[in-house]
Amino acid sequence: MKRGNVGRKVVGALVVGLIFTASGCVDEVTLCREIPVDTRILEYPLGITWYEDLIVVSNSNVRGEYCSGYLSLFSSDGEGRRNLPVTLEGEEFSIFGEMQIDRERGYLYMTERKMDSLLVFRIDGEPELIRSVPVEGENQDPRGGSDPFGLDVEAAGGSVAVACGGSGEVVIFSPGGEQVIGRVDLGEVRPLRVRFSPGGEDLWAVADRTNSIYRISLDPVELADEFEAIETTTYLKARAVLVHGGDAYIASGYPQAVLVFDPGGGMKNAYPLGEDVDPFDLTWWDSRLYVTSVDRDEIWVQDAEAGALLRVIETSRVVDGIEYGRGPSHITLGPQPGEALVTNYESGDVVVIDLERDKIVKYFPRKEEE
Repeated sequence: MKRGNVGRKVVGALVVGLIFTASGCVDEVTLCREIPVDTRILEYPLGITWYEDLIVVSNSNVRGEYCSGYLSLFSSDGEGRRNLPVTLEGEEFSIFGEMQIDRERGYLYMTERKMDSLLVFRIDGEPELIRSVPVEGENQDPRGGSDPFGLDVEAAGGSVAVACGGSGEVVIFSPGGEQVIGRVDLGEVRPLRVRFSPGGEDLWAVADRTNSIYRISLDPVELADEFEAIETTTYLKARAVLVHGGDAYIASGYPQAVLVFDPGGGMKNAYPLGEDVDPFDLTWWDSRLYVTSVDRDEIWVQDAEAGALLRVIETSRVVDGIEYGRGPSHITLGPQPGEALVTNYESGDVVVIDLERDKIVKYFPRKEEE
């Protein structure tokens, strides 16, 4: 199992922002370059989801080469790519964060970090941007802005929670992002990700610059518990969270482990990850945890109950002289049963994993040599 390059950390996008240069539009009269038609690669793909027969991938325009960003739409088999511009007025580039979907109510949500917004799309056929909702923080970081990244949708009621790394807050919106229904200040930390419990009783949040994990009650909306994870002179690097069976599973880069928290008693288990595994995301399937490791181009598969390592899936692969699978980041269960989709932030593609066999079965878009 290989060790990744230190300089390739996508996790930096969570904490300190993506590195970019504003080399595109310079004023209101300058025409931005059209969305490129090159289908060989995605542009810094991060968020991924699906509905009906469409797979949707977000593309950030961090170099500022054309207006705002765009979504790439594929059929459910990963073919037939087309690009859908996400044009944000007055913005020469975009930095998209997490993407989540509410199939029940027909909404797709995505955070936009540069303009501190929650983007709301209607999904009826192709996604249509219907509003850009300001995510305003009451406490502002010296960097300025609320810097929203992580988000989640409450399944039963449709509320939307947004983690604001710039203001140290978690903001909860009504369905469709029409109004703020709650706000919790976590102090001088950088909230990164949030996840509702399956029954909608509470909300879990992980943050940088802290050694704590947070549980937020929803009725009323307030901080219910702050659980200490480890005793250390440095900070816990909690990167992602999922909630299953009442427990919260936290993917952490320090300690390099999946930490398990009981809402009634705090941390109860720590499932170790390998050296230099700096996790970005995780999901659950059939009593197994799947943890993406950006730096090592790997997905770690663990027994969700015992924590034992079952196998490591290496995503980086050269096919016909072209490299795929570098920088695996977001992971989601796919439209086909027993399938997972993973965005590869650095190589600009998506890997499809057969979860029955824990085997890579496809990469898309398929790149042709120049």
